[in-house]
Amino acid sequence: APVSSVELAAPIHVALAVYVLVTILAARMSTPVEFWVLALMVGAVQGGAQALSRSLFASMAPRHKASEFFGLFAVFEKFAGILGPALFTVVRAQTGDSGTAALTILPFFERHSAILTGGDWIAFAQGSAGEPSTWAAWAYLGLELLISYLDFSAYTDIAIGASRLFGLRIMENFNYPLLATNLVEFWRRYHMSLTNWCRSYVYMPTLGYTRNPYAAVTATFVIVGVWHAGSLNWVIWGLWHGLGQAVVLRWMRFAQKRRITFFKSGHGRLLGWAITMIYVSLGCAFEATPADGGVMDSFRLILRAFGF
Repeated sequence: APVSSVELAAPIHVALAVYVLVTILAARMSTPVEFWVLALMVGAVQGGAQALSRSLFASMAPRHKASEFFGLFAVFEKFAGILGPALFTVVRAQTGDSGTAALTILPFFERHSAILTGGDWIAFAQGSAGEPSTWAAWAYLGLELLISYLDFSAYTDIAIGASRLFGLRIMENFNYPLLATNLVEFWRRYHMSLTNWCRSYVYMPTLGYTRNPYAAVTATFVIVGVWHAGSLNWVIWGLWHGLGQAVVLRWMRFAQKRRITFFKSGHGRLLGWAITMIYVSLGCAFEATPADGGVMDSFRLILRAFGF
């Protein structure tokens, strides 16, 4: 029978408990014997914990994007060897006490344990009848957005770098889209080669025909969705982004007419960024489940993000 993430998490919790004990004892370590005892404790759980973590991740990764998810996993697992020592070094430099510095990494283990107890991640990722927590749904959507951006921008940078070797210069395709403060700005920064082409050959002709910028931008992104795959998921994804931009364009005109400047302030820009990232992340539901559950699972994922 398939193993749930709850079952896989149990031995990982044991390993985390050992790490917590080792950290507390390390804060008071003073002899070589104590060092070797702690080393043996770590060695007893380290390999098993890593293997189980990979098994857990493999089980929750969507089948159609397993390579992208494991690429992200391979990169971010290295940060465990960076963040801990970096925090230890900073605290040790500020306090002069290695024991105190060692204790500062305890919250990492506590957060890891909390994540593992948040729900059955495997059942959630595979679209079964399991009920993941709301925060787990948001984490999944945010991870999908991050993976899509890092994956696409990375091989775009490879193409740009390779072209330079042959004396060719091609345009940048991304301009820090995750810093955008509204959806229109996001798409001016994201996949710029595609959006520039669509602006010239789809949006402008449609605008000229309809004289309606809202209909034009919506139709343009439906075409972008068809360009991606042509499946119903991607068509709805395009409609999601097209309608979202239509709403933003309408608001921008309204705000300009009424001289509303809140979203130009620091707090307004921060709020605009948060709304944009939430909206884009929710749209990732349509690209996260194109092969397994289809449109209904995408909407189920969005509803779960709001606790339904």
